[in-house]
Amino acid sequence: MTRTLPPFYYFANSVLRQILFPLMRVQVTVKGQENVPREGALILVSNHLSLVDPPLLGTFIPRDLVMMSKAENFDRGGLSRWVTSNYGAFPIRRGAGDVGAIRHAMKVLKQGQALYIAPEGTRSITGYLREPQEGVALLAVRSNVPIVPVGISGIEHFHKRVKRWQATPVHLSIGLPFRLRSPEPRPDRAMLEALSEAVMQRIAAELPLEYRGRFQETNEAQHLVELLA
Repeated sequence: MTRTLPPFYYFANSVLRQILFPLMRVQVTVKGQENVPREGALILVSNHLSLVDPPLLGTFIPRDLVMMSKAENFDRGGLSRWVTSNYGAFPIRRGAGDVGAIRHAMKVLKQGQALYIAPEGTRSITGYLREPQEGVALLAVRSNVPIVPVGISGIEHFHKRVKRWQATPVHLSIGLPFRLRSPEPRPDRAMLEALSEAVMQRIAAELPLEYRGRFQETNEAQHLVELLA
């Protein structure tokens, strides 16, 4: 497989899988790896529970992932900026309608790469799914690429458990890829909200009930989804 990201991405993932996760007793199980297309553009989405989420997905998802990362990780400079940029991520300013980040994301997809975005935009403090931002729906409609949903559970306990030298069972559940069905090529705000709701419901379907928050019902917006079996 052709390597498309900086060397540090592969080095870090190898160290995490073979050394750091076992040493810190992070016990990862993955369900549904066969649902990830091995080539072609796609958008990977998940819930967001921990700072460990991006490297966790980079290590266990069977695709190289180009990741959006909050601009603060680049603004801080120093080690934070070096690690984030050398992991192949690019910055996005949350809540600011970052046109530059959207353009960069479209370029990534046009190159046939896999793009990772957390639709919530920030970590959930409660563990419940938060309200989504509209960037994923916008990118998916503009690019017409498949979306692959991932539910992450258990990683939110990592920081407490590692201090006590306790094992942290973590589960990744990867759902079927799907496309969004937008009635219009340029959906308005109301339609983007409905499409974003559909994305969150697909993520919720891969999570235990206690993580879903208000997204308990996972069929209300599914007329906007085309499953790709």
